[in-house]
This record gives sequence, structure tokens and C-alpha cells, in this order.
Amino acid sequence: MIPTRFSALRPSAQQLYRMLGLLPAPEFDAPVAHAAVGGPLTAGGALDALTDAGHLIELAPAPGASTLRYRMPGPSHAHAYQLARNATGRHQDELTDAHTRICRSYLLSASAAVELLEPRRETSSSWAPADVPRTPHVNFLDGKSAWGWLHSEHSTLTGLIHHQDTPGTVVWQLVDVLGPYWRITGSTGTSTAAHHRGLHCARAARDQYGTSRMLTATALTELAERPRRALSLLGQASDLYGELGDRAGVVRAAYGTALAHAALGETDIALPVWWRTVAEAHNVDDPITANHALLKIAGHHLGEGDHLRAAALAAVAIEGFAAIQALYCQVEGEVLLGRCAIAAGDFALAVNCLESAADTYSRGSALRPMGAALMYLGDAHRAAGSNDMARDCYRQSRDAAQDRGDEAAIKQATAAIDELDRVP
Repeated sequence: MIPTRFSALRPSAQQLYRMLGLLPAPEFDAPVAHAAVGGPLTAGGALDALTDAGHLIELAPAPGASTLRYRMPGPSHAHAYQLARNATGRHQDELTDAHTRICRSYLLSASAAVELLEPRRETSSSWAPADVPRTPHVNFLDGKSAWGWLHSEHSTLTGLIHHQDTPGTVVWQLVDVLGPYWRITGSTGTSTAAHHRGLHCARAARDQYGTSRMLTATALTELAERPRRALSLLGQASDLYGELGDRAGVVRAAYGTALAHAALGETDIALPVWWRTVAEAHNVDDPITANHALLKIAGHHLGEGDHLRAAALAAVAIEGFAAIQALYCQVEGEVLLGRCAIAAGDFALAVNCLESAADTYSRGSALRPMGAALMYLGDAHRAAGSNDMARDCYRQSRDAAQDRGDEAAIKQATAAIDELDRVP
């Protein structure tokens, strides 16, 4: 039935149909189809023909976006995939070029979306070849529309990263661009696998710049389980950055090195490196790294019981992030400031900071950091004697942990609820 309907399509619709088989997921934005065939608004007639033939279903735009979305029903997508995989001759050449254009389209749009989540972060997008368009095919009005697109397209983006035919340079650039999104959403497993793939591809392409960036970013995914390996990767990255004359890269590698030393319990080594990172990051105009280093220093002082110094440093970092509109970095600082306020007994400030943080994470569907903020918010309410409000926060945190299947967080939230239930 499907092959018969495919044969009845006109050549331009058949061409697009085969190209859509290249997509790892069956849903896509209209601009992706235009990119596949090679230009803006050139796929409109083919999209209409595929929709009329039942090979596509028109969907509402992604949240906050204005472009139409489509879904290819499973049997049609499987058939298109087989056609793409078995193509030969002219069709194979067309599909190879289309796959590259699709990948570039997603790379540029993902870069534009993440820029709204973490502004002023240097990415690899400026290293695209001169003959590749640099304007994203999806325009985002605000952070909400960027979040909506990233959530909707995440399975496709990760599918392209792991697709054997995706050009290696595009693989590591996609990984590089999506790093902040994975950090904010707490997608640890996805991030680790993608970074290892990105590092492999950058090395295979003998791309020194890509390799240095992937070494740095991959090291950060190794911190919890293998901090000594992280140190090794960061050392390699620093050497490569030095050979390239990339001072900002050297600073980012130093920041990561301090994280690795802290993970090994070597805070006497980490602290001076973080302080040096603060100064040097400002010298290379990298406020993101500078203020993240300040937050790490503040976290250390909070752990040592010096909540006043920690609060002062966190406030400086929050102001720095706010100045460049790096909202989710700013929220990380607000969570830390809320924890400092709990330690200082200023529960009103703690509740204000942590409620704001939890709300921001909730609007971005960032369940892991939202759950952590809710746990701290519950602690603030409990310390203030508002046990019912504390219990509600712990339950919301547990619900978020259950939604993402995080057994450790479920256990932590359940223990907090049980402890409250034992209070007379």
C-alpha cells in the first residue's frame, strides 16, 4: 500500500520523502524540509503533496515557535528510511548532500536556541565553513520558544549525533552546542555518551580545535566517576589550546582542572586555581567561566561554615550573570544564595531565592535542578517551622524524581517526608 502511494507521487515529493527518511525521529519543523531540498520555502509543494497522500500529518508549532511541524507516520517513516538506505547513483548523491544540509540546519538552530539559555558563551558555530549558511532556519522569540524547540527536537538532535552518516565535524559541534542544555536539564547519561562520541569524531577528523573543546567538555562528564581521568583529559586540552593560541580555552581548561581537584578532595589546589580563573576569564572576556568559578569558591566557603563570605561571592556571581542575561546560570547562583540564607537563619530570603529558582527550572522542564531547589526550599520552610509547606516541597521534589526515574533523589525526598511525619 505505502509503496503504491509513493509511486503515485510526483518526483519532487518522492525526493523529499526519501530525504525525510534520513531523520532519526518522525517529527520535524517545516524549515528542516526546506533545508533538505536546498533552499528556503522550496519544499512547500512537496510537503502539501505528502500531507494530501497521508505520508505526513500537520501538527501545531512547537511551544513558543511559529513554524509548522509535521509527523511522518511510523510505516511511512520506516519505508522512507529503507529507500534512503538503499539509494544508489543520483539518488544516493542527492541524499548525501541533503543529510549534510539537514545536519547544518539543526546545528545552527540549536546554537541559536542555546544562546538564549546561556548568552555570551563561545561556541563552535563561528568555525563553520565559509560556504555554509550561518542563519538558523528557526527563529526564536525568547527563551520559552528556545526551550520548546529543544525539547521537541531533542530525540532528533541526539539521533544525528549518533548517526553513522553525520559528518564528524557536525557531530562534535552539535555536542559542543548542546552542552549547556544537558547541564541545565541534568541529562547526565545523554551528555556523557554524546561527549564521548564527539571526542571520537573530532579526533578522527584530526580537528585540533574540536578535539580541544571535546577534551574539556568530556572531562567534565567524567568528574563524578573518574576525576583522575578528567584531570588527564584537561591536561591534554590545555596543551592543545596553548598550541592553538586560544587563551580563553586555556582558562576554561583551568576551571575544569580545579573542578577535578575538588572532586578528588584537593581543595587546597582547587581554590587558588579558581581564583586565578576568575581574573583570567575576565581578561579574555569570558564572564560565564569567571562567575561559575566564583560560585564554586562560594560553595566551598559555605561547606566550611562561612556562609557570609559565601553569600557575598554568590551575590557577585548572580549580578554578573544577570548583566549578560544568562538566566539559568543566574538561577544556579540563586540556589546557592538561598542555601547561604538558610545557614544564616534568614528564611524569608531563602524562600524568595529558592521559590524563584524552582519556578524558573519548572518553566524550562529542568526536572533535576528543579527537584534539588525544591528540596532546599523544603529545608527552608522546615527551619522556619512551616512543616506543611516543607512537606509539600519534598513531595513535589519526589514527583519530579519519579518522572525522571532518579532512585537516589526519590529516596532522599521520601526520607525527608518520613522524618517530618515523625514530628509530633
